[in-house]
Amino acid sequence: MSNKILSNTNEVTVHNKVMVIDEAIVITGSFNFTNSAASRNAENFLVLKSDELAQKYKLQWQNHWAHGVE
Repeated sequence: MSNKILSNTNEVTVHNKVMVIDEAIVITGSFNFTNSAASRNAENFLVLKSDELAQKYKLQWQNHWAHGVE
């Protein structure tokens, strides 16, 4: 896994908060994983246990990453 930050001016802005864990769990939603989100904001997130869904999210992320430039 890389810690690089890439930009992509050819695509519309992507504003997804998603974690794929162990290729089996997807966490997604508006939650920002900050103290404010946890204690003051009206945030939400879903924890989805699905190998198939995790693979789809992973492929989507890889697709966006492939279009990025340093």
